[in-house]
Parts: sequence; C-alpha cells; structure tokens
Amino acid sequence: MKTTKNNSWLIGLVLGIILALGALLRLIGIRFGLPMAYHNDEWVLVLATRQFFSGDFNPHNFLYPSLLMYIMYAFERLYFLFASGRDNLSTLYTLCRVTVVLFGVGSLWVIYRLGKRLHDYRTGLIAAFLLCLSPLHVINSHFATTDVPLTFFIMLTLWATLRMSETRTLADYLLAGIAFGLTVSIKIPGAVIFLAILVAHLYSVASERQLHYRRILADEWRNSRKLLFAVMGAAAAAAAVYLLFARFSSWAPGLMKRIPVELWLKYYDEIAARAAAMGPKLALVVFLAIIVLAYTAKLWLPQFRKLLLLVAAAVFTFFATTPYAILDFKAFAHDFLFQMVISQSSWSGMFAGKAPGYITNATYLYGDFGPLLLLAAAGGLVLQIRARRIRYWILITFALAYYLYIGSWKLMFDRYMVPMLPVIAIWAAWGIVSLTDFIRQRRARRVSKPQPSAGSAALRGKSSPGTAALLLLAIVLLLFLPAAQMLRESWDFNAYLLKTNTKKIAYDWVVTNLPKESLVLREQYTPEVELAGYKVHLVNFTFNDSVNADYVRRHDIDYIIVTDKLWKRPVQEDGVLGERKAYAMIAGYADLIYNLKPTPRNPGPEVKIYRVHKMAQP
Repeated sequence: MKTTKNNSWLIGLVLGIILALGALLRLIGIRFGLPMAYHNDEWVLVLATRQFFSGDFNPHNFLYPSLLMYIMYAFERLYFLFASGRDNLSTLYTLCRVTVVLFGVGSLWVIYRLGKRLHDYRTGLIAAFLLCLSPLHVINSHFATTDVPLTFFIMLTLWATLRMSETRTLADYLLAGIAFGLTVSIKIPGAVIFLAILVAHLYSVASERQLHYRRILADEWRNSRKLLFAVMGAAAAAAAVYLLFARFSSWAPGLMKRIPVELWLKYYDEIAARAAAMGPKLALVVFLAIIVLAYTAKLWLPQFRKLLLLVAAAVFTFFATTPYAILDFKAFAHDFLFQMVISQSSWSGMFAGKAPGYITNATYLYGDFGPLLLLAAAGGLVLQIRARRIRYWILITFALAYYLYIGSWKLMFDRYMVPMLPVIAIWAAWGIVSLTDFIRQRRARRVSKPQPSAGSAALRGKSSPGTAALLLLAIVLLLFLPAAQMLRESWDFNAYLLKTNTKKIAYDWVVTNLPKESLVLREQYTPEVELAGYKVHLVNFTFNDSVNADYVRRHDIDYIIVTDKLWKRPVQEDGVLGERKAYAMIAGYADLIYNLKPTPRNPGPEVKIYRVHKMAQP
C-alpha cells in the first residue's frame, strides 16, 4: 500500500506518537542510581568522555571503539555551552545516557524507513511500534552502553545497502561504506553486516549486467581447469589456517611477550586447546569460502572497483572515528585480544550452567516478543523467502550471520540480542500486514463472484460482519495483546528504576557508619564508596581462592563489601559446578555488621558488609 496525500498526514501523526511514546519510555528513570553506575560497562564510556575535557582524546581503553565516546563528548560539549557542571559525574552519566536515548528514538524512525522501503508504510509503522515497546530495547536505552547505538547504525547500514542495491551508483556504494565503517566503530561485532553488503553487491552486478545466476554457475562448474586451480588454492589457504591454529603454542608466547594480556596468561592451556580444536573448523570455512568466491567471480568482479571503494570508505571511516586504533595500536591490540578471550568465557561462572548460545539467545527473543509475535515473525520470514527477492535476503543474511556469530560465544548477555530486535519486528509486522491483506482479498474474491440474490450489489461495497470480526481477531491476537504485554514489562522496568535500590541504601549506610579513613575491599556491583572519599581496594569480578585472610591482612583491609550478584555465581572446576569457597571463608576472619536484603519496595542485590578482625599488636 502506497502513501498518498490523503493519508500522509495521518502516517506522520502516528509516527510522531510512536516516537513520543518511545522517548517517554526511555527517559523515565534516566538518572537512576547516580552517581553510581548500575551497569558494569557504563564507566568505560563515561570516564573516557570526562578525560576528553582535559585535552587527551586517547581513551586508553579499547574494550569498545571510540566513536560513541566522541559522540557522547560532543553532546556534553553542546550541553555545557548553556549549563555548568562539567566536573559533576552524575551530570556526565545523565548526558551519556540521554545520548543513547536519542539513538534509541532515532532507531524507531530508521526502522520505519527500512520497513517502508522493504514493503510499505504499514509494515514500517507496525515495526516501529513494536520496537518502541520492546522491553529489551527500552531497558538498554537507559544505559550509557553501545548496544542501542550499534542497533541504530546497523539499521542505517541496512537501509543504505538496500538503496545501493537499487540505484547501483558510486555515491550509494560510498554511503553504504561510510555507514558500515560507523557501525564497526561503535562495536566490532557489527562487522558481520558485511555479508549482507556482499549479497547486495552480487544482486547489483547481476541486475546491471543482466546476468543469470544459474547459467553462470553451471558454466563455471563445467570448467575443469578452473575447478583444479580453485581447489588447489583453497586447499593451500585451508592448510595455512589449520597450521596457524594447530601450532598456536609455538607463536602465541611471542605475541604475549609483545602484548601481555592477563587472561591469556591465566587461561593459556585452555585457550591453546580451544585454538587447536578451532583449526579444522576454520580451515573448512576458508576452503568453502574460496571455492564460492572462485565460482561466483563473474558475479562480483565486473563491478569490483565499486566494492573496493565501499571497503576503502569503511576502513577510512573506522580509523577516522577510532584514530587511536593506529596511534595507540598496542593498547588497541591488547583490549581486542582481551575481548576475544572474554567472549569465550562463562564470565566468572555466570553462564556456566546455561544452554549453548544459540538456545539461550532464542529464549531472550522469546521473552521479549512472546509466542504470538514470534509466530507472526516466522510467517513474515517465510513470505520473504518465498518471494525470492534479493532485497529481502539482505535482511535475512544479516540476521543469520549475526545470530550464528553471537551464538558461538560462551558469553550470553541478553543485550547482545538488541540488534536482532528490528529485524524480527519487521518480519512480525510484514506477517501481520500480509495476514490482514489475505483476509480482505479473500472476502473481495467472494463478493466479486456472481450472486443470485437481488441484494448482491449492496454487498460489494461493504465488509461482512464475519470478515470484520476475523480482521479484528487477527489484529488483537497478533498485535494488541503482545504489545500490551511488552508495554507492561517496559513500564515495570521503569517503575523499578524509580524505586530506591539496595545498593543506594547500603551506600548511605556506609557513609553514615564507617570511618572515612577506612580501607574498603569491594567487588564489582557493590556500592561505589570511593565516590564518598573512602579508600578502596577493588577486586575485579568475583572473589577467588587468593582472596583469603592472609590476603586481606596483607593489604591492611578494614571492611569488605560483597553482593549476591557475584557470590551466587557458581564456579566451575574440572567441569563440575560448585560454590565459591572464598565467600564462605570471610566469616572466619571478619564479622558481619550489615546485611541488607531486597524487598518489593527496595529492589536490588543483597548486600553484606564485614568488619575485618584486627590482629593484636605485639
């Protein structure tokens, strides 16, 4: 269905309401917990922006590329043209979170444009409405983190890629390359979208040259000489990849001497074993990829200069927006290698008992959309596949590549599924629109048949009560009921943010009851008492066996703060899950002086604070 002058104002009004509702859901409670960070990744970006005010634009932390940090800093600069408080950490956190909200609301507009370009304005509006209410999207729009901005730029890249496949101009190849570079400069896993760009390029070449896939591939397959060279080249490349991983232990120590990564040293034997196991799999992937590239050369080589321009634009954009990846390459490589190890870890036991990523991630999507919307999405996906249009395969290729790649990780946070939400929303919207059109068309065909009764002419202009009831039932079941559930979950999260968290209550108790000269040992997710002037000994992740009575006394610790966010995580030893002994040992050298448990009125983690026994002075 096309947009007309008669309905364009209505479409604009509905889209405006969706954008306003999206902004409201994402702004409620935006200052929760401040000045403490309740999301463990927020400090990476926020503290980098605070450092930029000193004139040092090297983030010195490359757990994420730098683009989002610079965007947040620009937004802060703009704000401080009209207000003060540059040294206030709460203000910086708020501004960084609002930046993410803007990306979240912007995503609603981009998904509308994407759905409209793929199908029609109804698909775009319904997809934007679903993403507006998505609990996973609403929740992560409250945090100064990368997942929602990554989703925005992925959708922008998909939109630019669709445009590129249709116009086939150098300018649109350049635009798609820039969008791709920006996506990777937000978060490295966004690079998988390049496979969707390749699909669009193949379609572009085939359309421009009037090429037929089946005929070309059949002719290439009969070329025995080309087959021989392709197999030889692919086998050589596969062998090189296999040897690289099989001999990991011969070259990895030299790399770690140049760029020492603590986790690589700690888990070296495990990493070496995994590298050896990955060798045959990656060798097979490389072999098949080269064979495919060789046999599809006539499809992508004719306009190869356009593809090179796109890649060059992406590489230039990435390094222009993450310049210290070159200027401080050693630090960048260190953090990149660190992330490689982390993605294959169970995050201090948090995911040790979880099902594999492909299953766990599916449960996150099920929890976000529910069964009815996922059923509609499955219908929309089937319709796209049956249509046999390459433009749909651009979307499908991205979704498949991203889901398979993220599903291979042992790290399985639900936020990693945020970039999948717009794709599923578009599929669900198209499934709903297609079903309602089918019901209308079926009724229209029945009415158009010759009717024996005299009143048949009156029936042609009206929708029967049965058809209207069926349409209403379909819309209620597939759209309104799931939307109401999504809205309730998003609203419940906002209500949660507006309550006083146990972490804040424990923070206030510390400030009131503990001497300021105390040295406090705390782990992640505990109250950040250093903000109140306390000296802090921070233990990353969870306690381990090295944190014992000797460790605590050697560092002259006065108090210990822990929460159940970490002590409840199991530890895995020799494949067996068990409790963390270090927490049970605390009672042997410290007294429990404060124990705060969550309640419906004050949600959050359970917090325990211990006073360390002091040894008598000789």
